[in-house]
Amino acid sequence: MGIKAIGKRTLRIQLDHPMTYFNKLVTVPVFLPQDEKFVTKIGTDKYGTNSPTTVSNGAFKVTGWTGSNDSYVLKRNQYYWDKQAIKLKQIRYQTVKDANTAHNLFADGKLDDATISGVTAKSLQHNANVKHVDRAWTYYLQVNQRSGQPLQNKKLRQALSLVINRKQLTKTVLADGSKPASSFVSPGTAVDPTTNRDFSAETSFSTKVDIAKARQLWTAGLKEANIKGTVHLTLIGDDQDVTKNVAQFVQQQVQQHLSHVQVSIKNVPDKGLQSLKSGGKFALSQWYWLADFADPINYLGVLQSTNSMNSGQFNDKTYDRLLTQANQTSSQTQYWQYLRKAAKRLHSQAGLIPLYYVRETHLVNHKLKGVAYHVAGETDYTRAYFK
Repeated sequence: MGIKAIGKRTLRIQLDHPMTYFNKLVTVPVFLPQDEKFVTKIGTDKYGTNSPTTVSNGAFKVTGWTGSNDSYVLKRNQYYWDKQAIKLKQIRYQTVKDANTAHNLFADGKLDDATISGVTAKSLQHNANVKHVDRAWTYYLQVNQRSGQPLQNKKLRQALSLVINRKQLTKTVLADGSKPASSFVSPGTAVDPTTNRDFSAETSFSTKVDIAKARQLWTAGLKEANIKGTVHLTLIGDDQDVTKNVAQFVQQQVQQHLSHVQVSIKNVPDKGLQSLKSGGKFALSQWYWLADFADPINYLGVLQSTNSMNSGQFNDKTYDRLLTQANQTSSQTQYWQYLRKAAKRLHSQAGLIPLYYVRETHLVNHKLKGVAYHVAGETDYTRAYFK
């Protein structure tokens, strides 16, 4: 595998191509070290399925987790290398699937940090305990570009993007702190070290609504694709309320401003949604990307023609080539140059339609301090304390 321990505390990893973002990639939990003796003893099939089959070298260890229960306790690890810096004795963790329930638990003093969303988040934006957390999280429309699909035509995709009022969407429909998206890569994900600019900002496109231009593109696209009569587009998404609200907004915007088009909405549970996407049974699909690590390649790679996450089957040779070149160069200057060009190519081809940048809304106990809310990656409570 090209991985070898060359000393008690030194690991040598040989890569098959240059990877300027490697130090960021290995912060993803899947790369965290495992205890080989313990894993072998438990067996790979059972390892990590509950508390007794899990071992930790972190600040806390998991207790009381059966593998399916919604509440358990993280207890301080007495063997942690920096245990003197850990203030909390334990963290009671509770999975709460309903935002309104989370709000009620917080109000009753049973939660100190509760994540809320949807209608609940919208109604509590002026609450004194609200904390907005910027995440590397973009909500967008996947566009089915398979052969024979109407949106295989670039001009039709561009027209759809131009009629959607993202500012109105975030202000009146969501009203939860989310912001209009002008790039696939979210703000704050990464600073381009060769320009000292936020990568999202330097690759952004205008989100200004342009109905006249959209109608011109729509008419030209219909002619190019030899489409006569009404274009029927199916918009799919999960069955959450916020997804349904966004879908209705997109439907209204498209049908109001473009002619000869009908948008049908289909909301299904996650499992059904994945089946529809993999089978190509959609024209537009509501989806999002939440970056695992803080580098634009984490977003842009999703749209390569060979990527399994590319449900819309965007296939552009220029885009693929730019990402391949980025992954083959050891030059920082060239790496970021290729990424900038790839991002702009993606937007110019309307390979997807970014809608908004998600901002997490938390209700946080004002006495809770020291929590590290990272833009990309996991929230870190290891140095948290109550003041």
